[in-house]
Amino acid sequence: MSWGTDARYLVAASGVVALPVIFFAIAMPILGLDTRWAFVAPVMLAASIGWGRHNDVAYDHTALWLDLVSGRLGRQIMVGRAQATLVWAAPACVLAACGILAWSGRWAAAPGLLGATLGTLGATLGVASVASVLLPYRAPAPGENPFGAEVGSLGASLGSQLLSSAATLLVLPFVTVPLVLALTVHTGWGWVALVTGLGLGATLLWGGTRLAGALYDARSGRLLARVA
Repeated sequence: MSWGTDARYLVAASGVVALPVIFFAIAMPILGLDTRWAFVAPVMLAASIGWGRHNDVAYDHTALWLDLVSGRLGRQIMVGRAQATLVWAAPACVLAACGILAWSGRWAAAPGLLGATLGTLGATLGVASVASVLLPYRAPAPGENPFGAEVGSLGASLGSQLLSSAATLLVLPFVTVPLVLALTVHTGWGWVALVTGLGLGATLLWGGTRLAGALYDARSGRLLARVA
């Protein structure tokens, strides 16, 4: 996969992994938090991966020309982009969740943690798919300095990040609250978290990619002007 040799994606991936690791390995011991707080780490990892795709169209703007001449294929394009993320992100999130379960010994919370983690991944990826089409901005081209930014693009990138972050925060409670209840009220809520997490995550991912596909077809010309 080209992501493995693209410095832009490698830089972004380092930030995605660093945040939950810092919370689990540094913040928890320093603050003396209960082991249940460790369950935040895989959910945070899933949210970071999903939210990070809000700049998918901006980073891969060199493919826009080919998409334009290929016809109205927005839905297939956005579904394909989501699948390219899920194929590695879903196993990574499951592995992180299982690692936390093994470390804490709270296997009874497995359904809730897996449901919340995968639900968060699907929900945030659906939101990010729409954001990548509605809020594109100019990003460094492949091979350029991943930390560089063109003049005038900083404000657009900050606006896109803030708005996509706000949308992500709005949907997260719907897939994470049952997990909180499973950890604080009764473990039976874990099965609720599994069903609601997987159901809402799949629904938001399905709806988000299809909405993004329709917007992609409708805005293809403006997208090219915004990011090229």
